[in-house]
Amino acid sequence: MVADARGRVLTGVEDGRILRLDGLADPDAVRVEVVADTGGRPLGLGLLPDGPLWVALAGPRVPALDLLHRRAPAVRRAAARLAVRAPYRPPGTVAVLAFDDEGHVVHHLARRRSGFRMATSVCTAAGHLVLGSVWEPGIALCAAPDPK
Repeated sequence: MVADARGRVLTGVEDGRILRLDGLADPDAVRVEVVADTGGRPLGLGLLPDGPLWVALAGPRVPALDLLHRRAPAVRRAAARLAVRAPYRPPGTVAVLAFDDEGHVVHHLARRRSGFRMATSVCTAAGHLVLGSVWEPGIALCAAPDPK
């Protein structure tokens, strides 16, 4: 979750959408707008004052999980009990997207077979993108692309 200069809150949701919430000071006036669909699992959002909204994608969407999320709670609980026993390793892809104010993708950076997996946060520093992960023991740095 991140707030923009106008006090609106942006957040990623599990189905891959980025939502903008406006009017949070008055519960009866809250407006929710879909800004973008990332096609992945948007976990970390980084908003620059004069730049794009950067989104760290923890991984690609998994159709089987999307289907499971629509099932009854008892089915999801049973699947969760099985899943904790299964070996898991995130896919070897790291990806970040940048969106403009209208929700258009202005940058899509991805690397397959990366040594860095499951990006869960993104920010910029000294002309670089800094990626964090709950899976990896360190951070990843890459040159920030030129503004479009």
